[in-house]
Amino acid sequence: MNELLTTPRNNQIKQVYLGYAARTPILEASKSPLRCLSASELGAVAVRGVMKKSGLPPEAIDEVITGQVCHAGSRAYPHRQVVLKAGLPASVPARGEREECSSGMTSILTAYDALTSSRKGAGRIIIAVGMENMYTPWLVQREDVTVKFNPKEPFATKEMIRDGAPISDSLAEGLRNSTPTASGEYLTTIQCADICAKKFGYTKEQVDEYALRSWKRAIEATGQGFFKNEIIPLQFHDEIFIEHDEAPFNALQKYSQNGVFNGGAFEKILRSMTPIYDGGIITPMSASRISNGASALLVFSEDGMRHAEKEYNITLVPQARIIMMDRVYLEPELFPETPLKLARGSLIPLAEHDVYIEANEAFPPVVMTLESELHLNPENINRFGGAVAMGHPVGCSGNRIVTTLLNIMCRLKKHFGFAVICVGGGGGTSLLVERV
Repeated sequence: MNELLTTPRNNQIKQVYLGYAARTPILEASKSPLRCLSASELGAVAVRGVMKKSGLPPEAIDEVITGQVCHAGSRAYPHRQVVLKAGLPASVPARGEREECSSGMTSILTAYDALTSSRKGAGRIIIAVGMENMYTPWLVQREDVTVKFNPKEPFATKEMIRDGAPISDSLAEGLRNSTPTASGEYLTTIQCADICAKKFGYTKEQVDEYALRSWKRAIEATGQGFFKNEIIPLQFHDEIFIEHDEAPFNALQKYSQNGVFNGGAFEKILRSMTPIYDGGIITPMSASRISNGASALLVFSEDGMRHAEKEYNITLVPQARIIMMDRVYLEPELFPETPLKLARGSLIPLAEHDVYIEANEAFPPVVMTLESELHLNPENINRFGGAVAMGHPVGCSGNRIVTTLLNIMCRLKKHFGFAVICVGGGGGTSLLVERV
């Protein structure tokens, strides 16, 4: 179904624009020296990046809408935390989306709805955010904690947890498909990707080949500083400074000799990996990276542009106009196929040479089906790598691929851009934009 549609011929529908996108480096969830930065802290960094790029004063923002999946350890109301940590006025409202992997893109859709609403007080300038920390605390059921809740000591210690208590965490929950199959079985997202690969006839060698392409592209783009204009570096005192996506940057450092990347050694390791499940296809290096990060962008209407000019003498220059947003849902185990269904329903034929595509690489078969079934030019999709190499901070990724889409459209002078992401549980979300 088409969630909403705007065309130049329909003057009854308000035009909504995107711009000033910024994101943090994507951090390795368990290895990064900054792995303990919370989702809201990362989100605040991205918001401050948007504010700096746009030049808007804090009081110009009407609302902040965030997407986040792993809420454990985030404390109450993480969306509101972003507002305050970013230095926005306490009067700025905040709300959040939690639609699994598309949460960060859904925040953009929700911002669109707010900007085009006819209700009194509808916003003009909104910041849409995607944020995630997948290095989260363990979770135990309340009945397995041996003492009563104490507001002065809200976190249970090891000694307070009953022996033999089942323990989980947001990461473990995220890797399990959120909805059972018709037989009542909860498959992991990895198992669903294996099912998709076999359905479309992809071998392990082909999936590895795609993963290798993603890694090589991301490593090359990182080495050339391609993402510098979208990344806001993270700094902790004077001790730690991170300005690159960690996984491709670390691979570049580890497998380089005399400043030259040794692709042969890297390829040998990637191809030697065994599948995660017996009889499966996906390996640890062909699955997307478990990561932390945040991304944000300004979503604004023509009223917002006039308001910024009149009140603050600031000319907002959009990078793109929203043309179409779409969502589909299939059986839970078929979620890797939703981007293909969304792409087939796009207003603009995606095989056209002037369309650039960012598709979230939860797993290679997600993008491989797009390329093979729609006969896409590989140079027009994920040209500088994707989540297999860069990482997939689940609540962030839907927003991050739009940020990168805008960056690449401007660099390559592409007229149209299509961002698409699958959703664990059987869904998918897409966004079609036009460069302005």
